[in-house]
Amino acid sequence: MSSPHPLLVQLFAAPAMLALTMCGSSAQSSAPVDGGGVVPTSDGSVDAANASDASDASDAASEASSSPTDAGIVVPADVIALCDSIFGAASRSLASCCSTADMSDPEYGNVQGLITAALHTCESNLSGSVAGNRIHIDDTQAAACKSAISATLTATPLCWAQAFANRPDEIQTPLDPPACQTPVVGLQGLGAPCASDYECVAGDTCVGWTGTSDGACAAPPAIGAQCGWGSAGVSGGVLIPWYPFGPHPLCAPGGTCEGYSCLAVVGDGGACNQAADCASSGLVCVNNACAAAYEGAGGTCKDDDDCQDGLWCNFGDAGSAGTCAKRQLAGTACSGNANASHECAGDCDLAIDGGTCVALCGSH
Repeated sequence: MSSPHPLLVQLFAAPAMLALTMCGSSAQSSAPVDGGGVVPTSDGSVDAANASDASDASDAASEASSSPTDAGIVVPADVIALCDSIFGAASRSLASCCSTADMSDPEYGNVQGLITAALHTCESNLSGSVAGNRIHIDDTQAAACKSAISATLTATPLCWAQAFANRPDEIQTPLDPPACQTPVVGLQGLGAPCASDYECVAGDTCVGWTGTSDGACAAPPAIGAQCGWGSAGVSGGVLIPWYPFGPHPLCAPGGTCEGYSCLAVVGDGGACNQAADCASSGLVCVNNACAAAYEGAGGTCKDDDDCQDGLWCNFGDAGSAGTCAKRQLAGTACSGNANASHECAGDCDLAIDGGTCVALCGSH
């Protein structure tokens, strides 16, 4: 079977920042997230190896709300409810698209394992923030967030095609309605210690935090200034959580956070790593340059996110440049090798005739 789509790990990455891939992970959890639980690390982060261990995640979930985190903090009921309304809802929505046979596919287990780890990380981080009197959970706004996500996922379930969208914002959007910006009220003012943006008052950002030490709340930094987490925060395979809570701009208007510094956004043709690096909302980042549109079938690509949805970046045998191609439908031959891990709309089953695309969780 192919490895999980790297962009699924955007569940762990703050927008405009680094995302770790989980290719080759061994998570094998077929049960949807049911809410509740704790996280294996005491600093609120999740180690990549632990995140891929679905049996650990399942054990943690069974301990539910009465269990303390490793730091001895009990997960409050309102934190469990809020995290479940985001990540638990995503898990159950994906499960609703899948048959019993689909749930036995290792790819399904990989994705559910990642979502489970995201849920537990959310519970651990928010619990620590509540215990430190750094945030307040607004239950009325949390209920509105839950309703908004539920309505979105009811109308358009997070099936395989949606979960494997080429760009992270398309994965996050169903879990990021405007109503979800307000349930977490940051209480830390300018200069106060913070472990993440959401601990700062609305409009401010947390600069220089790591997995083991606080940063400081600041107004969105100017171009040239430090932004985001400290470099030590991404060492050792630690996954950085993504949350919809805000607003907390990483840089002042006209800037984008890249490499721990605010850089000026660029125009058409300018160098970029993501669409946020481009000056106009009408521009996207394709092959590391701002452009008007993603590549269609036959276009040159460096990764799947250079291509339009429904396409993947075909590197052939081992080429350095790829070509955007349509994802293959069920019944089509596939290779399942590292250069073609996303060639199928569903999954590549190597046990069928040496490699055949199979439908998975609503794919064709």
